[in-house]
Amino acid sequence: MLTRLITCLCIGIIIHADSSISTSAATSANVSPAHEPQTTPPPFVIDDELTKIAASCITNLEHEQLSGNSIRHIYVVAFNNHLIKEATNLIASMEMRAALGFAPPGPWTHYKEPSADELASALTVEEYFDLRDRFEDRSLDSFYFFEKNFPPVIAFLDKRFPAIRTIYKRKFQEILSDNLGGKIDRKTVDYIIYNYIYKIHPKVSNAIQQMLRQKSKYC
Repeated sequence: MLTRLITCLCIGIIIHADSSISTSAATSANVSPAHEPQTTPPPFVIDDELTKIAASCITNLEHEQLSGNSIRHIYVVAFNNHLIKEATNLIASMEMRAALGFAPPGPWTHYKEPSADELASALTVEEYFDLRDRFEDRSLDSFYFFEKNFPPVIAFLDKRFPAIRTIYKRKFQEILSDNLGGKIDRKTVDYIIYNYIYKIHPKVSNAIQQMLRQKSKYC
């Protein structure tokens, strides 16, 4: 009888201990995340991001992948370099349109430089922007590119160098909110295009040029 009592007592102690451990572990699991330090992403500094882009490079393998693995890098690099520069300009156009609340670029058409009369008679601000956003290298008359060349390289740039799009997005939003108070009219379009051509594009373009000059073998 005494032996049975001692056995039951031991079993009860073990069960209680297991229960206490489980409860403690569960409590610990629930409480510990609250005490974990919250990590904040580093600030996005445009000049620092441009420096990183300039110090980067594109590998021979990446050049070949951009060609659909159909041409060896030694032949495709020059074409890709031109395509990457123009794709960067297209990303800028996309972000400018988004900041202004306009639709993304439509399908390519034949190139025609807009006349002063066409610009003056544009029925909407968006139509006015469309006229000002015409470029031969992004038209059916392009000497170098097909429209289908651009989606793969834009996807590549967004993945490999996401800062390019972020820089344009932030700068255009900043221009609209800080300098123009969110107002959208023809003067807004002229002002944002002016800032892009003379202030934003040169810095991004310089970083891209430096990146493209880096030797692939050192990547």
